[in-house]
Amino acid sequence: MPKRKREQTIEDVSDEGLEEKLSKKLTNGEDIGKSKHKNPLPSASELRAINEAATLFKNNLFKTQLCSLVQSVSLKGKHIPNVEKIIHSLYPFLTSLPAISPIHPLDAVHSLSVFGSGKKKFATPVAIPYPVPQPTRSMAWKVAFKAPIKLNVVGSWPTKVMFKRPEKNRFIVDLTIEMPSSLFQEKDYRNSRFFYKRAFYLACIAAALYHSDFSFDVQYEFPEENPRLTNVLLFLKSVSGKDDLSRLNVAIRIMPVAADDIPIPRTRLAPSQANIRVTDENLEDKVVDNFSTPIYNSTLGRVSSLSSRSILLESHYVVENVPSAREGLALIRVWANQRGYGSGSYTSPTSASESDIHRSQYCVRGFENLGSWWMCLLNVLVFGEEPSVHSSRKKSRPSMGMGLSSYQLFRGTLGFLAKHDWEKDPIFMRVVGTGLIIDALEWMNTGGPVFVDPTGLVNMLANVPISSLQLLARDAAATLHALDKNDDPYTVFMTDIREPQTRFDCTIRINLAQIRHKLPRLSVDFPTVRHFLINQLLSTVKRALGSRAKAIVALHSRSNPRPITSPTLLEIEWITLGIIYDPVNALSLIDHGPPVEAPESEQNAFRAFWGPKADLRRFKDGRIVYSCVWDDNIVRVEDRESIPAQIVLYILNLKFDLVAPDDAVVINGDYLNVITPPPRGSVKGRGECVFTDAIKAYEKFSKGLKALEEDGGLTLSLVVSKPCSSLLRYMSVLPPSPIVSPSTLSDSEDSLILHPSTSYLPAFKVIVQLERSSQWPDDIHAIHRVKMALLEEMARGFLKKNRNCRARVVIPRELDRGESRSIVEHNAALEVIIDGWAFHAYIWHNREATLLKDISKVATRPGFTPAPAYERSRAQKLLQNYDRLFLQSPAHHSALLALHHKYPSLSTTIRLVKRWLGSHWVSTRIREEAIELLCASVYISNAYDVPATSRNGFMRVVDFLSTWDGILYVKLFEEARDSETQAQVEINNGDAKSMQIQAGQGSWRIATLEDPSGTVWCESITPLVSMRIQMLAKELIKALSSYTPFTFKSLFVHPTGDYDFLLHLNTDVVTRYWEGIHSSPSTWTTGYTNFDLQFNRIDTIRVEFNPAEALCRDMQDVYADVIEFFYDVYGGTSVGGVWKPDLLASKQWKVHLGYSSLPVPDNKNVQNNKSKNKDLVTLNKDAIMSEIRRMGEGIIKSISYRNS
Repeated sequence: MPKRKREQTIEDVSDEGLEEKLSKKLTNGEDIGKSKHKNPLPSASELRAINEAATLFKNNLFKTQLCSLVQSVSLKGKHIPNVEKIIHSLYPFLTSLPAISPIHPLDAVHSLSVFGSGKKKFATPVAIPYPVPQPTRSMAWKVAFKAPIKLNVVGSWPTKVMFKRPEKNRFIVDLTIEMPSSLFQEKDYRNSRFFYKRAFYLACIAAALYHSDFSFDVQYEFPEENPRLTNVLLFLKSVSGKDDLSRLNVAIRIMPVAADDIPIPRTRLAPSQANIRVTDENLEDKVVDNFSTPIYNSTLGRVSSLSSRSILLESHYVVENVPSAREGLALIRVWANQRGYGSGSYTSPTSASESDIHRSQYCVRGFENLGSWWMCLLNVLVFGEEPSVHSSRKKSRPSMGMGLSSYQLFRGTLGFLAKHDWEKDPIFMRVVGTGLIIDALEWMNTGGPVFVDPTGLVNMLANVPISSLQLLARDAAATLHALDKNDDPYTVFMTDIREPQTRFDCTIRINLAQIRHKLPRLSVDFPTVRHFLINQLLSTVKRALGSRAKAIVALHSRSNPRPITSPTLLEIEWITLGIIYDPVNALSLIDHGPPVEAPESEQNAFRAFWGPKADLRRFKDGRIVYSCVWDDNIVRVEDRESIPAQIVLYILNLKFDLVAPDDAVVINGDYLNVITPPPRGSVKGRGECVFTDAIKAYEKFSKGLKALEEDGGLTLSLVVSKPCSSLLRYMSVLPPSPIVSPSTLSDSEDSLILHPSTSYLPAFKVIVQLERSSQWPDDIHAIHRVKMALLEEMARGFLKKNRNCRARVVIPRELDRGESRSIVEHNAALEVIIDGWAFHAYIWHNREATLLKDISKVATRPGFTPAPAYERSRAQKLLQNYDRLFLQSPAHHSALLALHHKYPSLSTTIRLVKRWLGSHWVSTRIREEAIELLCASVYISNAYDVPATSRNGFMRVVDFLSTWDGILYVKLFEEARDSETQAQVEINNGDAKSMQIQAGQGSWRIATLEDPSGTVWCESITPLVSMRIQMLAKELIKALSSYTPFTFKSLFVHPTGDYDFLLHLNTDVVTRYWEGIHSSPSTWTTGYTNFDLQFNRIDTIRVEFNPAEALCRDMQDVYADVIEFFYDVYGGTSVGGVWKPDLLASKQWKVHLGYSSLPVPDNKNVQNNKSKNKDLVTLNKDAIMSEIRRMGEGIIKSISYRNS
């Protein structure tokens, strides 16, 4: 009876009219939670919560994840009273400091001794952080100090919208101290006089705090190395006892600001005002002239009490009126920090060192000191802009609602950032109080992005390059695309993408200290010369690359606090340019300029910018235009990836005199060297390594098959031939190279002998489909014999038509794995060697699959007699081979070839990944098709942000492998369908979660539409192999994160310390040795005049045969339960072996133990010997190694033991 009630409850809940009933009860205000059932229906409040989770968030799980994220990055409430207690204690101390009479700036450092209490002494005096240029004796004005009149806590602390930054960064409490107006004069806006006086005032505060009884470590802070914005940072020292507050992870930032009644006229802060009039020997023009200083003026307005207070009031207004503002801002800040739009991380001054610098400290130029801007942006998006400034705008920008959820605020902000044009559309916050309204056109004339604060005087983006905002827009658009497509949106917030190597297509490290040239007068508007140079670098490189690049940004490490005794400013010395290419235009060989009939001014401008590279050229269509051709060192197609970097290096040399190789370095610019074949002619007996020649050879072979039908050489007509080889889809590690026939050699080279280490010849796999016929037998064994007869007929036809052709029926060695005779016959192929190329052709007959399925069936119906168990097992193996060879391989080849044409860098990325996995000795344990699917998934899943270079693609694949769980669904075949069909496929099949992917328990499962189980290409990848690949990927990413210089080739050097033994091979029998990344050309250039390997002997050419690889695979089959072998199939000369850990301990002897064993000599000394009457045995390593030495006789040169 209770069971029946439970069933009725389920029926009631699943009733179609339930939703209507619940809505009526909610309308009438009834409590629907009261029910007679044991499991009552949700209450009204619960239903509202469920509805909000579905409408305001993607789902309830995502809402829970976001709530947990916000809590984890917020300051714990229990720490707030302790921090506020420290802040309150600073007020009486700072407001009671003694005054210092006016004194010349150069003599002011001696006056700081007035703050000494005798308890602490400086080893060196406190340095005054004067801005550049340093004050001179000719200056007539003086500096002075009086106690501050007011202290205000500003920034994120009062509104409690402060959040953790990456790498355990400290919370920062911003404290402004208002400097008395009597210290300043009306003319202090000129030539940095205000900043000189502010610097002295700041030094007085620092000296006083140092000599105080507070447990502070006093440091100077230079945001973005800007001396005009120098602040004091107070780090809490560790003290003994209960009063130790250093664990609060909080630092206090003290910022001197101008009071509201400062005598400087506010109109002088307008962007068009000229507030710097200086002459300098380093400037191009020594004549004093007026020119606007918008950056200087905005900085002057930024260090005012009015600006900081107005931003605080606007932030408070947002928090009070938008319930989810704190959570929404937390999501925005977490997202921004994960992409480098933050200040990096502060390291404790006592432990700061060069080793603390890592990739997380890379921040995008302009965002290091821009924390308050995010709340101001949210204020504008919710409450709108200043209407009086944009009165001419036809349509006002729509605002976001105040009742939106945190996730909706986040999406709305990203949507604005993705579409806003900062170059043409300035933004003005609503002016509060006595704010000044300046015309929008005056702001636009500054030439940069504009975001004016509530005072109307400060452009918060004055120091932000427009290129940084363009990258921000690109990241915002990519995130929105990922949120719409990704099944796990939480990864948008948790994935750290700050590593430049995986983020940008090209990264160039530039030494700013090596730039030597005259500066224009405009440079004095910038805080330092280095700031101006960075701005000029970005604008020059942007002009040089033009449409080749989608984003160009400057990256630099965060500015570390420095001791208050530091006498000089440590300016930015190195920056890194990060460039994201446009795949459509980036690899163009020619930059077109103005035509010859263009105005002379345009022609002169083009020649002046490009220098000697600009030249007049006539093109095939008759046009005569100025052009720049970038064909230096461009030999292969993949070499064109270096063209944008080549342009940047050229323009840096031309415009900034960066001549030395170390002045501007393309990071890992030599990445193509690892897949570069030996130079033409360096390997005797082999032709040039070119993919296009292989494609032409296949076309010739395909025509030869067709010709057999026309000449009556085929019993059945040829329907189609399908290639299925990585060599024919541009994805082999090295381009294929033919064996050079003696007929193509000169007379002096007729006796040229092919060295054994270069005798390997890969075969192009081809699937041949013949016409249907009722004459085919209905027995699987008979079908195999008919196929062999047809292959023999084809071989005779080729031999008849081509005198220099070699044709025979073979069993390819990679398929003949010691199986039964029927399986071997199933893999028979026609081997044709023509013009130095080899082909393996297989005949496909669709009836085979049906027969094999019938044999592999068990008894499922009366009267059906199943085949014996061994026959079913053999049929299942045949069916797997059939599916892989005849169905999966051609489909895989066609889909990958289409992707190659869609994403030009994909094929080179695959080649790099194959080389990397091969160099780390796992290439024998993973099929190349699985590698290709992995690389393709990186391109397909990131369709909005596809890597434009193979280096970037390689780095992304490795980064993906470092965190991958082994389960993946690749929409490979959907890419080749039209939009309607693709949409239907997505509806019918969905994503990876709806596919039949079985848990691999550590193994790989890469599923596609054609392979729902994900096992076709991954059956040989064990948990040990997958774990090894993941560890290698993590170590590579760790190496990228450090500042340790390295070459790209060093990433392909395999450590061998963790192997138990190494088998060193004889290079003369490694037929693929010449393909090795560390091979020595001297091996195959040695003359073998008496070596009997002539081209006219078929044994000379090793078609798909490498004795070293065959030995490794045989050993893995024989000792699969005892040893794991690892080998580089691309010319490796050593095999690594690792004993299975569970076999190293002694075990109880039994029959059919499974491996060679040895009795333990003394059972009494063996641990865990519970029964003395039982014999214990251990692994007989010596016997196994003797067997291996016997198996590898003639191949293994020596054996070395590492961990015995």
